[in-house]
Amino acid sequence: MVNWKLNFAANVHGVSDTFSSNIPVIYINTFMTQLRVDSMLDVRFKVIDQITPLRNKAVDSTFQYQGHAKIKVRGNYSLNFPQRSYSIELNDVDGNDTSVSLGGMPPESDWLLMNTWNDRSFVRNPLMYQLYQAMGHYATRFKFCEVFLNGEYVGIYQLTEKIKRDKNRVDIAKLKDTDLAGDSLTGGYIFKHDYVIDTLGWLSHVAPPACNTNFAQYQYVYPSYNNIKLEQAQYIQTFVDTLESRFYGLNVNDPIMGYRPLIDINSFADFLILNEFSWNGDGFAKSMNFYKDKNSVDGKLYAGPVWDFDWALKKMPWINDSIDVWSYNVPPCNNLQATLPWFSVMMLDTFFANTVRCRYEYFRNNILSTLSINQQIDNNESILDEAQVRHYNRWPTWGLSLGTPEQMPYSTNMQQELDTMKAMIARRLVWMDLHLPGVCTTPLNVSNTLMSASMQVYPNPAHTQLTVQSEQPIQQLILYNTMGQCIYQTHGNSHRIYIDISNVSPGVYLLKTQSGETWYINRVVVE
Repeated sequence: MVNWKLNFAANVHGVSDTFSSNIPVIYINTFMTQLRVDSMLDVRFKVIDQITPLRNKAVDSTFQYQGHAKIKVRGNYSLNFPQRSYSIELNDVDGNDTSVSLGGMPPESDWLLMNTWNDRSFVRNPLMYQLYQAMGHYATRFKFCEVFLNGEYVGIYQLTEKIKRDKNRVDIAKLKDTDLAGDSLTGGYIFKHDYVIDTLGWLSHVAPPACNTNFAQYQYVYPSYNNIKLEQAQYIQTFVDTLESRFYGLNVNDPIMGYRPLIDINSFADFLILNEFSWNGDGFAKSMNFYKDKNSVDGKLYAGPVWDFDWALKKMPWINDSIDVWSYNVPPCNNLQATLPWFSVMMLDTFFANTVRCRYEYFRNNILSTLSINQQIDNNESILDEAQVRHYNRWPTWGLSLGTPEQMPYSTNMQQELDTMKAMIARRLVWMDLHLPGVCTTPLNVSNTLMSASMQVYPNPAHTQLTVQSEQPIQQLILYNTMGQCIYQTHGNSHRIYIDISNVSPGVYLLKTQSGETWYINRVVVE
């Protein structure tokens, strides 16, 4: 057993016995060893996150986690930023992975600390993750935090889940080394279209007709390049090659011989909606994740989880003043990291375009309403009213270039940043209302019950206990069986509720939760 203690000099900015914060505080001690990009370093890691309404203080003696971890610098372009992002692996004294619940998120050993250098508002990535989750998909959960590295205050970060196969993250089948044939070989897989930096993969065998020398590059996420077996690598490559052959073939829109039977239409539609709403060109050129489960479960390819919006929702030089460009339609030959042309092909298919239009109109009436988005931005921002003062004392960047090609004038304060972002969002949504392709002849019903972007229910599937956690106090919670019968109900005013389900029969249940004037619904599986 190794005992350790972090000692900080009294004159270090932000570190003293009186330091406290309303958001979690994370301390990293590398023993003054330089963190690297290419290898993990053993460190000591401490997370202070008391249950509301207690504050998180430097002198606190109770922690969510205190112990060993491995850490390395992560990122591509962000490696140029003074504030770095980090990959974290929690482990025990022997170096074994240790799953821990951090920030109220489901237990895991792999986490990310994402810097906020390129986002003066702090809310771009969080907002997009919340919206995608509210659309009904898994998106990385997050928690705002303040971080100290070797006693030095390094600002506001987002502690986020790493995208990986897990029942509480990308919930697909575990692929074993022995799964080399039959149905077991067909899933699960996670891969991405991204810069080739430290994640290796394969080169497509099918090039788009518009650019017949530009073969897309894909990278293995799960299983990783170092762990995937030859048969597994060949399977997922062949699957993607088949899909691309259909995208670029003569029967592309055929309901049987075309692309549709191979993908989950709704996930691809929502992926497009979110990236176009945020005029995120990166969303169709890099940081594109895809996953596939076994054929016996589903077998279709899903778009997502969404990722990387720090360059979104802002005015870049290649976006004109009218914000009237489609990012999905950028020619695939234009960039070093080529835009993946799948979405431009699908949007020529009336069936897909109509699906996009229907789902957009549905979400436009709730989570994509201008009022709802502004409220979500304000809710996120209000959490940081206190911490942002310390952050900008540490990184005084108002009115300055951040090193990315954002157009001037640069914001000089938070209110200006938020007002500019909200005004651009409103203009973009109105333009999409008028110009998004497709016709919705069968509108989706809008209900006052929504899946929550701020409501977390875990573990799911559950065995003995279910945890329900919300950013806003929960007034009422009801659990129904498939017959519509109430089997559990509670009232109160709590941010976190624990439900004993040890005597609940295995099956599928509906959880309805009231927070404020809104009811949220979640599908829960009891095993």
